[in-house]
Amino acid sequence: MMLGAALFMLLLAPAALTAQEKMPVTTVSPEAEKQFIEGKNQFLLMHFPEAVDHLTKAVELDPSFAQAHLYLAIAKTGWTGLDTKHLNKAVTLANEVAKGEKHLIHYAKAMNDEDQDKISLYRDNLIEMYPKDEMVRVWAAMYHYASQQYDKVIKHMQKAVDINDSFHAGYNLLGYGYMETGEMQKAEKAFKKYLELIPENANAHDSYAEFLLRNGQFDESIEHYNKALEINPTFTASHKGLADNYLFKGDLTMARQHYQKLTKNNSSTVDKFNGMLYEASVDLHEDNTGSALATIDKYIMMAEEKDIPYYQIYGNAYKGHILTETGKAHEGMKYYQKAIDLVAETDLDPVMKRNMETQAQLWEFYALASNKEMEKAEKVMKKCENTLNEQGNSQHWKTYHQVRGIMDLHRGLYDQARQHLAKAHNTPETWYYTALTWEKEGQRDKARKWYQKVTNHYQNTIELGTVRNKAMAGLEK
Repeated sequence: MMLGAALFMLLLAPAALTAQEKMPVTTVSPEAEKQFIEGKNQFLLMHFPEAVDHLTKAVELDPSFAQAHLYLAIAKTGWTGLDTKHLNKAVTLANEVAKGEKHLIHYAKAMNDEDQDKISLYRDNLIEMYPKDEMVRVWAAMYHYASQQYDKVIKHMQKAVDINDSFHAGYNLLGYGYMETGEMQKAEKAFKKYLELIPENANAHDSYAEFLLRNGQFDESIEHYNKALEINPTFTASHKGLADNYLFKGDLTMARQHYQKLTKNNSSTVDKFNGMLYEASVDLHEDNTGSALATIDKYIMMAEEKDIPYYQIYGNAYKGHILTETGKAHEGMKYYQKAIDLVAETDLDPVMKRNMETQAQLWEFYALASNKEMEKAEKVMKKCENTLNEQGNSQHWKTYHQVRGIMDLHRGLYDQARQHLAKAHNTPETWYYTALTWEKEGQRDKARKWYQKVTNHYQNTIELGTVRNKAMAGLEK
């Protein structure tokens, strides 16, 4: 399964929790602990509704069960985030549990808040306390994966499987680490080991299918995604993989159908919204901007109906992005401004509010730079730098460097643009703009290399939808 839900799910593999070198579990109820362990087992199977049921029973039996609240926070989002209610409850209970559990809870809170200093502090404390706990190594790897430090992910997961060579979840994440570093033979070995250990597990087939997809082995990938759904018809994440395969095979009708299944057949609110973005991406691959925007309007409408301001904000930002990347930057600015206004007006969790305000500044910077309003862009750029120096995280800085690269590209400062793009997110958008810098300099061979990287990227996103056809056109020049 693609990282996101699958990656975070790895944290939940069963472990000998009572062993001296493992993290303890604090609860006053033996029955609550049984429910907690079963909830984690259901996570391992990617059965999130069942996991929620068991973890809910655990906290009903013992309302002070801090770890159960923590994992319930994960279960309710399918581990694409953390449910604020249960995360905060776990934090309030952290002083009543064993020291290691306390560090784990605060580590999760720091990751949710994107507090780099606290992430490092609690991660290091956990490793020092439990050097032989493979689950702690997975938690440590999570931080490095989010930071795109894949060599460190590999280091921690190799340690995890050295501790326990039957730790199948460790092989899954190890496979993803190698895949991200381009070490495909090692990635395949890890995924095959994962599949060997749990051959009747849907996620094992899903992960190996993603490996095949990234290699462009579409038919073999489809076979394993279908096997995952045969094992577990409710394993909706495999519909994303099937859709991606059909998209890159050129069957956009089948791609759309599977993205729609991801939206309709999923209990996760996050996946329902993401499914709509993937549907819009098909329109972009078809060069049908109007239809893509109409799909995003449905996305915004669903956010309004469910009263989830976060998605209302991002829906408008996506409209701004689509319009900007399809040659209508001036119109795109209107929707970015609406997103920025919603951030200012909406009552959000304080940490989310702060992060969204920072993101809003970056949106404004991008909109102005893309619209070539350089004087205004320069002023907002300085404001962004001040904000990021005070409270920015690594992801914000990568976005900043991406926008700086775009701005310098438009100013004709091509070498300077590439320096910033090298520090940006390692994504198809960044590669596309890097290609443009070389094309503007007349370096066609170097431009082709980066355009080819975009077109050979087989993980679909709405952002890929905005640049892939442009990259293909760049190759045809």
